[in-house]
Amino acid sequence: MNPSTMSPFSMFALLYMTAYFVEVDPAGHEAQGMQGQIFALASVLVITIIILTGITRVKFLVFLILATAILLIDRFPDVPNHVNIMIYCNILLIVAMVYSFARYRGSATDNDYFEMVRPVLRASLILVYCLAGFHKLNSDFLNPQVSCAGAMLSKMLDVGSLVTSNIFSASAAFVLAAGALFILWKHISGTYFVTSRLQVYTLLLILGAGVVLCSALLFLDIPADLLLAIVLATAVFTILWELIGGLLLTIPKFQAPMLLVFGTMHAVLAMTGFNDFSALAFSLLFTFIPSSYYPMVNSYANLRFPRLRIHRAHAYFIINLLGAILSGGLLTGTRIQYFQQVSGLSFILAALIFTWPILSMIFSSSRRPVWGGVPVLNRRMPKFMFVFLVLLFLYGMTPYLGLRTAGNFTMFSNLRTEGTFSNHLLLRSNPTKVWGYQEDVVRFMEIRRARQLKGNSLPVVEFRKAIYEWTQAGQTVPLELEYRGEIYSTEDIVKDPVWRTEKRNWEMMLLDFRVIQSEGPNQCRW
Repeated sequence: MNPSTMSPFSMFALLYMTAYFVEVDPAGHEAQGMQGQIFALASVLVITIIILTGITRVKFLVFLILATAILLIDRFPDVPNHVNIMIYCNILLIVAMVYSFARYRGSATDNDYFEMVRPVLRASLILVYCLAGFHKLNSDFLNPQVSCAGAMLSKMLDVGSLVTSNIFSASAAFVLAAGALFILWKHISGTYFVTSRLQVYTLLLILGAGVVLCSALLFLDIPADLLLAIVLATAVFTILWELIGGLLLTIPKFQAPMLLVFGTMHAVLAMTGFNDFSALAFSLLFTFIPSSYYPMVNSYANLRFPRLRIHRAHAYFIINLLGAILSGGLLTGTRIQYFQQVSGLSFILAALIFTWPILSMIFSSSRRPVWGGVPVLNRRMPKFMFVFLVLLFLYGMTPYLGLRTAGNFTMFSNLRTEGTFSNHLLLRSNPTKVWGYQEDVVRFMEIRRARQLKGNSLPVVEFRKAIYEWTQAGQTVPLELEYRGEIYSTEDIVKDPVWRTEKRNWEMMLLDFRVIQSEGPNQCRW
């Protein structure tokens, strides 16, 4: 396959497959050990074969089926939010592809298929952003004492601390990675990529200023009141970014600046350890690019050192792959401490190389295609696919319905819906709650196996999932708990006749709940 003629479908498929690989990287949040290593290496092999033999709908369909099976069988339901988004997108893409084959009997091209699914992918991403912002409209997220905005701000400042630590600590990784970034930047040229050295130096200046600012904030003696104000401002900005920014993506004329904003924020998230979510969002943001701009990214990047001419989409995959290898994840299954930021830097570099033909126009005074944006929905999307959007919305609203409280875009939101009253500013009385899973809880009075549970509560469904896992692992778990006013004390809950759980029921396979605090403002949790 001639890389210079990659279709929009092929580019999207490669970006999306890269996001899957970044997720199953065994050094990530979920996949650990030998099994995670096997999945990661196998995914690289499958994606590489697809690239070398040419990306087509049939091959992409095979990949989607395998990827979905792995995510559902190996991890679901206790997975991060972005994995649930990927499972949803996988199923959406599979159904759309089967429909295209059945409806058009081979007359539709790969690009016809891509144009058919682009609208629902765009609308789905907007829904995810808006729901994530809506969940954060609660009193505890806006409480700077406990807000997850403070936790995320702390992660951002930790990136800056890499620069100030000694050469044998994590700063070694940052210096080496930054040096490699500068060398590679300096030796990359080609159509639409680097039009002047000024652009390179401007970019490096912006990146350097951000790192220096983060480093300075670590050592400034900031008054407590000012620090709380900064956290509150960050919380408000986060809500505006996700909720209002997501809504602005529906308006074509605002899409260009909002894509820059979302791209920047995902670059920051990548550096704080969430490059898996950033890679998935990047592939979906690609669907917002107008067709007139596709020829710009469908081009080569010319590397002067080493002398190499490679398609930008292929460079994106290879650089993310190298990031996983350099960070230690792909080969060892655990992140090397000194190179924990390399994957984030690799994603940012790869994304910049892929999108630079468009980004460089910001610095250019030459005439460029008009960015008219794209309508979120259009007639090419089959009407039955609205069902996916309805289901995604309902899934995002499950905490208010009394169902699962985790994995439904409530990550780092401080949201609490358990009990009679919620901390949400608009749904405080839980007017939409139908099911009672969140109120059917056990309170742990003493437990050695999971000390973080002591004094807190857990829905019975989640507790039985834990018992099932302890049973499978052959563990002995003594504990004392309270359930419905009665005290249970046992030397081994795994063998207790009342609580013994040797099989998983459908509730355990579909629902996922967070720990419930006994009192106080809702603390920040994943």
